[in-house]
Amino acid sequence: MPLETWKNSQFCGFWTLEGQLLQIINSFVECSYYTKNYRKEDLTETESQMENVMKEKQENYNLAQEQLKQFGPTKQQDREYLDQKQEVAKLRYELNDEQGKVCVKQHLLKEVTEVLDKAGDDLPDVLDFSMDSDRQDDTSTMSSSSNHHSSALGGGLKKIKSLGGAFTKRSKSTVDEKSNVSSYEDNEISQSSNGPVSDSASASSSQFQSNGSLPLEEEEWFHGVLPREEVQRLLCNDGDFLVRESKNRKTNETQYVLSAFWQGHRHFIIQYSDHEGWRFEGRPFPTIGELVRHQHKSGEPVTTKSKTILKSPILREQWQLRNDDISLEMKIGNGNFGEVYKGVYKPKNLVVAVKTCRDTLSDDQRKKFLQEGRILKQYDHENIVRFIGIAAQRQPVMIVMEYVAGGALLGFLRKNGKAQTKKQLTKMCEDAGSGMAYLESKNCIHRDLAARNCLVGDQSVVKISDFGMSREEEEYTVSDGLKQIPIKWTAPEALMYGKYTSLCDVWSFGILMWEVFSSGQTPYPGQTNNQAREKIDAGYRMPAPEGTPPTCYDLMLKCWEKNPADRPHFAGIVKELKSIGKKL
Repeated sequence: MPLETWKNSQFCGFWTLEGQLLQIINSFVECSYYTKNYRKEDLTETESQMENVMKEKQENYNLAQEQLKQFGPTKQQDREYLDQKQEVAKLRYELNDEQGKVCVKQHLLKEVTEVLDKAGDDLPDVLDFSMDSDRQDDTSTMSSSSNHHSSALGGGLKKIKSLGGAFTKRSKSTVDEKSNVSSYEDNEISQSSNGPVSDSASASSSQFQSNGSLPLEEEEWFHGVLPREEVQRLLCNDGDFLVRESKNRKTNETQYVLSAFWQGHRHFIIQYSDHEGWRFEGRPFPTIGELVRHQHKSGEPVTTKSKTILKSPILREQWQLRNDDISLEMKIGNGNFGEVYKGVYKPKNLVVAVKTCRDTLSDDQRKKFLQEGRILKQYDHENIVRFIGIAAQRQPVMIVMEYVAGGALLGFLRKNGKAQTKKQLTKMCEDAGSGMAYLESKNCIHRDLAARNCLVGDQSVVKISDFGMSREEEEYTVSDGLKQIPIKWTAPEALMYGKYTSLCDVWSFGILMWEVFSSGQTPYPGQTNNQAREKIDAGYRMPAPEGTPPTCYDLMLKCWEKNPADRPHFAGIVKELKSIGKKL
């Protein structure tokens, strides 16, 4: 990097505190003399020592990375794995820091070396650095030879000394500009005169890159467009922090937010100025990465008022995927929040199903979309669609799941249902029941169990899918009326009082069984939602589809008991279906 570019971009600000940088410069400039014993070979030795330190840090980082790779997939939620991942991040910070120091010092050493070369070997024993300005009269006390070389040194060192002045001036200007500071805003709307992040500032990740710094998307503490409520789940201890992308609620422009925990959750908009860079209250930095690393390493509060100190970066988990690693190949359906695609997760060359979230959705809708991924990532069962990850570095946000080749159970039943034996249909019900029993054991209420929300995999194995309405509670009460509620699949008490439990899912399971044995017919055929609801309240229950084993219909009726307490739990349902299947 050219020296002028380095100066103008405040290149060194990332790795060292301003005082440390000035100390480096002052070691060459601000002291009152320069001894002839400190020659070119000494400078070369200094540079070599710095490079050896950097080499050692690189080796430590590489070793830690290799140790991290030794953990298998099943160990990646263990404390030991997470500690090792934290160690890797720490070593990478140290490596970046050392690379920056070497680069800064190399520039300074180069300038000093050039001055020494011009002056030659016949140096005076002592040279006053101030001779190039207010003490030139003192040169009369030196020999003519010394005066000649001193003059060369004095002129050459002006260039180096100007570095110190440049940084001192820069430091003073940032102190004078404290009227434009970042502050903690509950609503994440900046009140700074700098205004929101400009389009040019947020157009691409390349603008956040400098030597020794990663693009913002590559920083492991950058969590993309995950909303505030989601990242707050990750911030638990004082000093925890991460960076995310958000939208200014007044202007809808992109802004970047530092979210941290310090005696509660705090969110700081990172201010941007076209002529200065990114900042909180202190001096600006060319990139967000440099700013965050400075705050983390220095231990300085983000703002004086909040006193928030950054201690522990919250790194992206394995389930937080890179958008660039997902290839969308073919649209296979539509969801409540966007389109569904067949795609490929490139790092593993794995065929996947990808749910996308329209970027025009409200914050509330986006939270509901991400809720499905948050719930799914906790579960591991052969009859639950497997969660792979969420890609949220930028829009569109994507939930990535296993691709189940058979598609929706409803479509399978309408196409192939009549060709299935009673035993096969009963086994499909058993599969769905096993998945629901697992969810019930986890206190998860699905709330939208139906054939359309189940998938058919290899060997006709049924998997529960579509957790968009799910809740991780023993009991859940809706607050938005009957909006988007599937009336014909929903238990009477949920329709009447808005109160959901796993026993409401049991009612829905009875409807699912009816769909399975009717080859995918719509429940309560020929009736509107209101008509069906009135008849159910009056005690009506659908008759068994043609060919349904009587024992299976008896189980449906148990699921449709008006009193939830009289309905079986899923563990009992699975046990009964296994018994029925053995007799068919």
